[in-house]
Order: sequence, then C-alpha cells, then structure tokens
Amino acid sequence: MVALKNDRRGEGKEVSGRRVVIAYGDPAYLRVLKDQVTQAGYLVTMATDNGRQAGQVVFSRQPDVVLLGHRLAGRDGIELARVFSEQWVAPAVFISDEAGCEDLGLACQAGIYGYLIRPVEQIQLVAAMEVAVAQFRAFVHMWEEDRNLKEALETRRVAEIAKGILMERLCLSEREAYQMLRKESMDHGLPMRLVAKRVIEEAR
Repeated sequence: MVALKNDRRGEGKEVSGRRVVIAYGDPAYLRVLKDQVTQAGYLVTMATDNGRQAGQVVFSRQPDVVLLGHRLAGRDGIELARVFSEQWVAPAVFISDEAGCEDLGLACQAGIYGYLIRPVEQIQLVAAMEVAVAQFRAFVHMWEEDRNLKEALETRRVAEIAKGILMERLCLSEREAYQMLRKESMDHGLPMRLVAKRVIEEAR
C-alpha cells in the first residue's frame, strides 16, 4: 500500500489551501497525480491506493475535491464516489484507465463531478478539479437555500397557528401573540418554530 500524507509543496500559489485526497490503484501513476497536484499548488491531504482508507480520510477531513480511480484496495473508486455524492461530503473526479463507455456510464450514475482518461495533462487535471469544486459548492448552496426556504415556510405556518391559539386563549391581539412567542424564543434560546410547536401541542 502506498500512503503519502500532508505534502505542503506548492503552498502560496493560486489554489493554495485547496485540500485534495487522491485514491488510485496504480502506485506509479498515483505518484504522477500527486506531483501534478502539488506542483499546481494544492495541498495533498492523502495519496493512497487503498479505497477504504481514502473513504475514512474523506469523511473525517472533508477535502475540497477527491481524485479517484479503479482497482483500489478495500473499496472501488466508483462505489466511493457514489457514497461521497449521496452524503454531500466532497466532489469526486474520476480518472479512468481507458476510454470505455461502461466506465463513463457508471461514473455518471455515481454522481461524479469530472471524468478524465489517463494520461492526464496537469492543465486538464486542474481545470477538472476547479470545475468540480465550483459545481459542488453551487449544488450545496442551492440545497441549503431550499432547506432554509422550507424551514422558513414551516416556521411561518406553525407560528400562525400558535398565534391563533394564544389570541383565542388569552384574548391577545395578533401583535401581542407574536411578541409573546418571540419573547419565549429569546428568553429560552429556542427557535421560533419549536416554541410555536410547543404551544400547538399544549393546546391539543
């Protein structure tokens, strides 16, 4: 097994600070990829031919991008890419040994953010990695916006119900009922949604 960690050559360049995990089954080409990445200014968190080890590091360190290939010890690169994509851990760029449609199809199904065929020029590798990082961040941003919107709508919905309950039970105006919910939220450091749900549950 090859495992090369915490290489800091190339820091200070344009992409300095980007953390990369490389998992590739061919030790010789693994070193080529590592050299290309570090020379471009990235920080290689780990370079290994062990898929299981790479998966553990990606989940614990959450790098900016992952380079994957086939024939990894312990776990296949396509399988790893699928897990990373489903868990929104990091974008993966897959580097194939051959220009086969089967590999490409499997990679697309796994949620790969980039697909290259070796040998890969450094400029192609850097471009693929940067596109992967940008796309992943855009998808995460959209997901967070969607989640925040849903949470805001849910908060508004339950707050309206809770206000109605307080207005009826305590003969309050709408403004007074809202202020009561807000004060309870601030006094106890609780989200408005949770305070409103408690009011609703107590009224049942």
